Amino acid sequence: MLQLSKKKSEYYDASSLVKQKDLKAPPNHIGMVLDSFNLFGAGQMSLDEATAKDYLKEIYESLPFLGNKVLKMEKANDTNWV
Repeated sequence: MLQLSKKKSEYYDASSLVKQKDLKAPPNHIGMVLDSFNLFGAGQMSLDEATAKDYLKEIYESLPFLGNKVLKMEKANDTNWV
């Protein structure tokens, strides 16, 4: 889990830099990627099983929020990406 967590942090930090530095980077696309990293950090949390399930469900269900914004732009490449 430690190795996975380390990689998660590296990728999250790199994605955050893209969002901050590259003003041409589509914010909803980058936001979807950043939000998904929360799923990979759940293994480190010391939660009981029921709480962990609720947490993962909440994170998973929130991912389409930004995805729907991308889909509403109705651009073929973006739609395929989502």
